[in-house]
Amino acid sequence: MPRNIIYPVAILAILGPGGAHGDMRCIKLNAATVCTASTDCYNTSDCLVTCAGVAVDLAGRCSSDSGTENISIADNISLGAGTEQNYCWCAMLRPATSKWVMRYQYHDTAGCIKNCARGCRNGFIFDNVMDTDFRATMYSNLME
Repeated sequence: MPRNIIYPVAILAILGPGGAHGDMRCIKLNAATVCTASTDCYNTSDCLVTCAGVAVDLAGRCSSDSGTENISIADNISLGAGTEQNYCWCAMLRPATSKWVMRYQYHDTAGCIKNCARGCRNGFIFDNVMDTDFRATMYSNLME
């Protein structure tokens, strides 16, 4: 059963000399929500998808830290030179920040660098069990 996540987003409006007044609205996203993307996110480290009208910023980074695809999570990942960086980790940056979720293991660093953000994007735009699990892991591990 999909878990609904509601993200409060602050909206500021300038109302004359009185200054800014905060307002809140909720955005409902869950693992069953399939998103769209306007680019293929190839050979880049960040990607933007749209989920139910909400812009979702994703980061894809290659690391030597291994894990189980679509399940393993981390607060931080190693991003250093000198070792094979072939594990693709994804995080959501907006509308909320998630922990890192291990997406794929590539054969080498070059393949990971070219395809990692695309792999993160694919986890949001495709509708199958593997991708639904990825979204569920992402949404259930938001940073506070």
